[in-house]
Amino acid sequence: MHLQRLLKPVRDLMRSRRARNGLTTNALSSVGNLGLTFAIVNRSSLATVGMFALAFSIYAFATSVVKAAITESVLSVVGSVRRRDDAGHEVSLSGLVLAVAIVAVGVGLRSPFIILTGVSIHGVLVYDYIKVTQMALLHPRVALRQELVWTAVTLCGAAAGLARIVGVEGVYGIWALSCALIGYASAIRLKVAISPSWPSKRRETRLTGLYALDQIIGPGTVLLTTYLLAGLSGLAVVGALRAAAAFFGPLSIVSTTGRSLSIPFLARAQLLGPRHELRAALRITGVQVAALAPIALLVSILPLPFLSLLVGTSSASVKPLLLPLAIESVFNVASTVAFSGHRAQRAGLRTVAVLSATSSVRLLMVLLGAHYAGAQGAAGAAAAAASIGVIVIWWSYHDVVVKNAAASALRRSGLSI
Repeated sequence: MHLQRLLKPVRDLMRSRRARNGLTTNALSSVGNLGLTFAIVNRSSLATVGMFALAFSIYAFATSVVKAAITESVLSVVGSVRRRDDAGHEVSLSGLVLAVAIVAVGVGLRSPFIILTGVSIHGVLVYDYIKVTQMALLHPRVALRQELVWTAVTLCGAAAGLARIVGVEGVYGIWALSCALIGYASAIRLKVAISPSWPSKRRETRLTGLYALDQIIGPGTVLLTTYLLAGLSGLAVVGALRAAAAFFGPLSIVSTTGRSLSIPFLARAQLLGPRHELRAALRITGVQVAALAPIALLVSILPLPFLSLLVGTSSASVKPLLLPLAIESVFNVASTVAFSGHRAQRAGLRTVAVLSATSSVRLLMVLLGAHYAGAQGAAGAAAAAASIGVIVIWWSYHDVVVKNAAASALRRSGLSI
């Protein structure tokens, strides 16, 4: 009976086809990214993998900032058609600005990977906006079909790369440009307006700015760490970390899906009171961690011959990094629902404060770890920083829920704070 109560919030979240389609959609995304990474790592030196890692980190940073700033503000306002319409224009404008900046960086660094990222980023952001809103609010099968097409094209490109039909830059180009083209095709088919403009009112723009800022501080610090590692410790260190991190990409399936679906779920849970909301968030997190921690452990003990099949000569550099990165990935999963809870509470200032503290600590720890012990030191420091981050984000979420509930109760009683 106790176990049934424990799993009830998870059953509520997973009962609909939306959640199952969301998991499948993100599983396909993970498969495509794995195929891309292994096709490049298998044929490249660690220095080339490092340059690929820089480009991929820019892609991840750009999509995370726009998703947090615009898409997640849509998810936290359940049923707002007007907000969805406005967001399509805002995603487009953001994509154009980012495209110019990223192409400029790519030209400056003479990196085909980064230039391809910049050329495709506008369409990639359109693709991601359609995927998340369809998956979380509208028609999840649309997101699933879109992802299926992109994964198929990506795997074909990866196969062509492994067969030496195209070079590693060609593999990356197929992945990036096909995403952009699919995004534009989906926008046309679904009649999503993507003319660049910023129609949001002042209050929503302020919240969007706060959401963007916390991602600039969070994933932005990860991007900064990647570039500083490349400059201070060399591209080979960055390449080894990227190759090892690819093995834990599938673990993000649950956390990425959970983040998108938990925001509207926890927003509705607020109506039942703070105790219900916190209990639901903790139980969902507990089930996620219990399911994913054993998988992370198994990945961390993969034998060297098997690693050699996937990453080639880089396997000896990748093997020692798996255990600390497995620990980091589990702690990151444990943070996801608490972060979604901040979004559901529309606590933009709080996430800025939390990520400012935890990201600066992570940056310092990873750089020091790399300085003293190379890639292994950086991976160990990342795991330690993630353990600190999960404590801070959960403390903050609990505090926000309690304070907002108290403020709401005072307003209902006719008082003010």
